[in-house]
Amino acid sequence: MSHFKRSQRKYVKKTYRVLNWHEYEAGLRERDKRSKVETTFYRYKIILGPAMRARGLASQRVEARIGCKILNTMTELGMPCSEMIG
Repeated sequence: MSHFKRSQRKYVKKTYRVLNWHEYEAGLRERDKRSKVETTFYRYKIILGPAMRARGLASQRVEARIGCKILNTMTELGMPCSEMIG
């Protein structure tokens, strides 16, 4: 592992910094954002396929916009209509 002899090795004690609440919450928000993006791409690939069908860059941009419009429409249709009672 190391070319140093056992007596020459310096053992470093690891210190861990305690996060305050705001740092902890920011980390949770970052993970939540990443999770939402991964879920969105998963839905896109499952519903519309893993690859683009268009060859040109301009056509691929149009295909991506149409795909996003389809996903947004499907999401909108699946959302319940809620009304306040009382």
